[in-house]
Amino acid sequence: MRKVLQKSFILVAALSLAACGTVEPPAVPPADVASYPDITNKGYATHEVDVVFETPRDWLRTWLESDTHFVNAMEETENIKKPVETVYLDDNWPKVGAVRRVKTADGHFVLERVVKNTPEIFQYQIWNITSGAGQNVDYILGTQRYTVVGDEQTRLQWSYSLKPDAGFKRPFVARFVKSDIAPFLDGATERVVALANETYAAEQE
Repeated sequence: MRKVLQKSFILVAALSLAACGTVEPPAVPPADVASYPDITNKGYATHEVDVVFETPRDWLRTWLESDTHFVNAMEETENIKKPVETVYLDDNWPKVGAVRRVKTADGHFVLERVVKNTPEIFQYQIWNITSGAGQNVDYILGTQRYTVVGDEQTRLQWSYSLKPDAGFKRPFVARFVKSDIAPFLDGATERVVALANETYAAEQE
């Protein structure tokens, strides 16, 4: 297994979830890569980010994956902790089916796997959440859509969906998404858009 610092912005926000109660970190990190729940098409609490970058799509995706831009833009809160370490559980990342484990600043873990990866869409699933959120959330499904809207413009639509582990918990989880997840993701995205636009513009001079 390869242990590396988190590099990609793609899953960062989703994986940084810690929430909803105090739970001690596990003594042994999760490693069962085949334990992921089945993905359903309803019952989520979702936040959506919709922004336009003043950059070409290919440039944007390469730039975002080249450094920890989203991690650097995040402002940690009481309930949401930043990722600090990633272990790749196979050598296939970011191919479909590849799995990695992320450790957050409070010592907790999640597992994440690639569900879909094309030039237009990157989809991933987060599960085995060891923090307090794992007492209420079965898994997280993230979908990022990259759309070319101009010669030097790219629209990013990022849906971040929490699946409660019981239907009656959905209102509780939805409140957490609205109060904590939404401002966390929106703030980080706003700062990354500004930095990407500035960097690309400087390269064109």
